[in-house]
Amino acid sequence: MRRHYGPADTARSPDISPAHTPSLHQTLLFAALLISACGGNDDPVSLPSSRAPSPPAASTTVQDAVKHSYSQYWVVLPQAEQSARPQHRRELLGQYAAQPLLDDVLGNIEELHAKNLTSIGHIVVRIEKVQVKGNQATVWDCQNSTNAQLKNSRTGKITSRGTPNDHLRATLARGSDRQWRITRISPLGRC
Repeated sequence: MRRHYGPADTARSPDISPAHTPSLHQTLLFAALLISACGGNDDPVSLPSSRAPSPPAASTTVQDAVKHSYSQYWVVLPQAEQSARPQHRRELLGQYAAQPLLDDVLGNIEELHAKNLTSIGHIVVRIEKVQVKGNQATVWDCQNSTNAQLKNSRTGKITSRGTPNDHLRATLARGSDRQWRITRISPLGRC
């Protein structure tokens, strides 16, 4: 499967097998494809309805807006992965992801589905730090993906599971519409 965190990371991973202990790469793939989460705390969140999430309140800080967009990405991601229509996936993810991440994630979803894999479960987003410089922002996150799994959509068999402490750094850019979108997610190891 192609890594989703950026165009420079194009290495292929081995096929996932039930006996295989998940690597950081596979766990990050979970984080990209399976998940509903809420930023800033340790409580998982149920998947929301398919309508678009609301924008942050007008009185929030720039850092709050960045956190909101980052967190909402993880909320709409499982909805996009479960959608049967590629255009609907793009519309959902395009609210919170921009190039190159957007096409990378959409490609990963197609690859998962071609291998009869689908995501179940959730992760917990734990934002550690946000740094904003103009129209660019960086978020550091220590995600818990122990409840995130990939399963074979034909057999229902779980093929891989997440881990409790994946350290990620996400880069966001503010678009001309003033919406913050993730452009890259990079693994940092364990946190």
